[in-house]
Amino acid sequence: MFINLSKIFVIFPKLLAAITLILSIYSCSGLSSIYSSDYALSAKQVKSKTTDLLINIPLNWKTFDANDKEFIDIWLLNPENNATIYFQPINFQLSRIQNENQELQKITALNKALNKSKETNSSISNEEQFKYGAYMFYAYEISTGQAHSKRIVIFKFKDVYYQSLAQLTNETDKSVDTRDLFSIQNSILTSIKTFSK
Repeated sequence: MFINLSKIFVIFPKLLAAITLILSIYSCSGLSSIYSSDYALSAKQVKSKTTDLLINIPLNWKTFDANDKEFIDIWLLNPENNATIYFQPINFQLSRIQNENQELQKITALNKALNKSKETNSSISNEEQFKYGAYMFYAYEISTGQAHSKRIVIFKFKDVYYQSLAQLTNETDKSVDTRDLFSIQNSILTSIKTFSK
């Protein structure tokens, strides 16, 4: 049996390129969250106060006006008034990093350190990176002692970094499953769009 090596040398690079492409597509598609994103959203949309970020509101949830103490772009409250999700711009001054993903990681690390320093005896858990559409998200949960975790998701919308925070209004409330709350947060993140006039 005679093997034509010239054909192998022509086919092998093409085969290798095809395998590499398939593996890279497969690895990129694996950026999913540990929480679902299938909670029903209403057709009602709310726009950010500072940018043209637009999101859909979860069914039966309402918007809430933020107070002057802490600037919040979008504030949502559940029907029972015991859980909230809000969107807030992050204003860290960083020197520009060429790789946008690395920049998002650095912003997340700074945000995590800042939030951890505010909470005594706090712990970080469930750190993850995931993607919905064109947006990359970094998330982590922070908890103190017996209190429920709150979840912070960092993302970039155009040139603005945001944190989306999901938490209970009473951290020791046992009537709300935070896993459901975090799934609702993910569902909202899937609805991010640009407001057009």
